[in-house]
Amino acid sequence: MKQTIKYMFFPILLLLSYSCKKDLGSYNYHSIDSVFIQGIEKTYVMKIGGNPGIVPQLSHSSGSSLSSSDYDFEWLAYRQGLNQEPLRISTKEHLNEVISLPIGDYTVYFKAKEKSTNLLWEQKFTIRVGSGFNGGWMILSDDNGKSKIDLFEWNHTLANYSKHHTNFQDSIKDVSKNTMSLLGKPKFITTWSNQTPATGNGVKYFVYVGTDKNTEKTNVTDGFIWSDQYSFKYETVNPTEFETIDAIRPTASRDGYVVKGNDVFVKYAVFQVNVGTPINRLADGTYFKVSPFIAPTAGPSCLMYDITNKRFVRNMSSAVAVSQTPLTYDQNNAAFNPNKVDMDMVWMNQTVAFGGQAYAVLTKSGKYFLARMTNTASAFSANFLTDITSLPGIAQAQHFEVDPRYGYLQYAVGGKIYQYDPSESSVKLMKDYGNKEITVFKYLRSTSVSYSSVINPNNANTYGKRFLPDVVGLVVASLDPVAPQTSGKVEVFDTPQFNADYKTFLSFNGFGRVADVTEAEFPLGW
Repeated sequence: MKQTIKYMFFPILLLLSYSCKKDLGSYNYHSIDSVFIQGIEKTYVMKIGGNPGIVPQLSHSSGSSLSSSDYDFEWLAYRQGLNQEPLRISTKEHLNEVISLPIGDYTVYFKAKEKSTNLLWEQKFTIRVGSGFNGGWMILSDDNGKSKIDLFEWNHTLANYSKHHTNFQDSIKDVSKNTMSLLGKPKFITTWSNQTPATGNGVKYFVYVGTDKNTEKTNVTDGFIWSDQYSFKYETVNPTEFETIDAIRPTASRDGYVVKGNDVFVKYAVFQVNVGTPINRLADGTYFKVSPFIAPTAGPSCLMYDITNKRFVRNMSSAVAVSQTPLTYDQNNAAFNPNKVDMDMVWMNQTVAFGGQAYAVLTKSGKYFLARMTNTASAFSANFLTDITSLPGIAQAQHFEVDPRYGYLQYAVGGKIYQYDPSESSVKLMKDYGNKEITVFKYLRSTSVSYSSVINPNNANTYGKRFLPDVVGLVVASLDPVAPQTSGKVEVFDTPQFNADYKTFLSFNGFGRVADVTEAEFPLGW
């Protein structure tokens, strides 16, 4: 190797000495008249489908005149955080037109190339594309047989819900400006932090909307956007069987239960279980129908009622694809045998009161009973069974609820709302709407804001002001049959302890028949 290097060294010296000789050639040299680009800000914030209105000013460094016709222009947008090809959004000199960029942050390059020399000048800046909407209360109603969404958007400046967007479903669009396909009559609306194939990696905050024709969702995290691939059926194992469903009951981020008819399904991310096969079956394959009223908890776990065998069954994370029976039963301490109830289910739901209980209203032979059961991810017990036949109008009640703080049973008979305190065996008429019909009667159970955060005195003007109604408010929608297209009204009530009079948190009106109500908490602004 040393010998080879020695022989190669002399030619290299010759080449170096030749290259250092004076260039005696004759050339014409021209200075480059640089182009200055002005009039472009560092950052632009715009609404999806908007016009950024960018008008750059080009000039020569020498001060000589510049003709735009001598240049080719290009605007390229790179989605920040993603390794993707750039989007070519325009080839005009000015970006003063509507552009179709999905919601997100983009690094954008404006390029000006001189045609005669191919010399290129460019300017870099940022475009932030958002939905233009904050979260707020979303009201799903029937508008002459069609589904309509009203959004009462949280106004950060005034700290209230004064921004009203009617027919908000028309503002939920895909990148091609197609509006969300919301067909048929309304059934339900709810929020759920979930991860789905259509929206890629990471958990997103969604609003799900169900009708008697389809079930859609909007991606709130990325700005109330929609795609035809967002349809709920594509989250399931058998899409053709899930065009419509009756309810979604979230229990945690990426976990929850789905009700369709007399079947219940589970999504459990840890075990990669998706909606597909009913969980109202035993490990040996025995199938049975269940009531559509369920009592889910975090974990997940879910108490259901087998209407075939008239017994309670549970779905647990330890055996997430099936139901378990018999349930724990200590005949010396239990109020009843949950494995042999022999009654018909009227209504059931879960409350966080008393550490987590399921309330169920049952009936047999013209009598009505309230069952209260400890129901958590780790425990079950049949604690109380109370005869409530004597409660006013109980046999005609159309709606039931259970207070999340004090465990009151609340129910609606026609236009009257009653509240029953099972601890004191007392009942009180709380509201009387006269001839009006109550169409929604519920607490929000998909809220992600904690009770401790909204009652913290330090958060009185932040979390508390905006989200206390979400966490503790009883949502009541009413309708005057005389004016069914415009008399729909939604009220959110504070329900104080000791059967004290209800206080109004919020009130919205001017709808048709309200089918359901939710609050899109994201983004968590106040």
